[in-house]
Amino acid sequence: MKGIGQELSIDHRTVRNFITAGAFPERAPRARGPTPLDPYLSDIEERIAQGCRFPELIWRELKQRGYTGSRAAVRNCVIRLLFPLGKAPLALEPVRTIPIPSARRVFGWLVGWRNLAVEEPRSADHERFVQALCKIEPVVGEVRSLAREFLGLMHR
Repeated sequence: MKGIGQELSIDHRTVRNFITAGAFPERAPRARGPTPLDPYLSDIEERIAQGCRFPELIWRELKQRGYTGSRAAVRNCVIRLLFPLGKAPLALEPVRTIPIPSARRVFGWLVGWRNLAVEEPRSADHERFVQALCKIEPVVGEVRSLAREFLGLMHR
């Protein structure tokens, strides 16, 4: 047994326990004691339900309410709540159809400067992006039409 223990780099008593056990000795689940975070779990779940996905922000809010634990404990708790093992995630990530473009590229899509003509964006994805941007912020649509009008004047 000592030889096996030395070969496997484990104590010879552990080897003896494995050999004398009738079956593979399963480990008992680790008992979880109370943590400083327990009184604030409902607050964390509520913030996640409201759409907050930033453990740092949640930690600051809890600290203002008297939480004395670590930032890492809050981060681990938020991750466990967002992505529980073997269960559906609490919050689904939004689906992105295209990568977030640079401001310069969006400007090009808005005014059609690539073609040096006042045309719509070529790609359907680009057009959807521009339409969504104009819907979210109507001023963008106004700026778009003014910039395209100006571009048309410049290229006459």
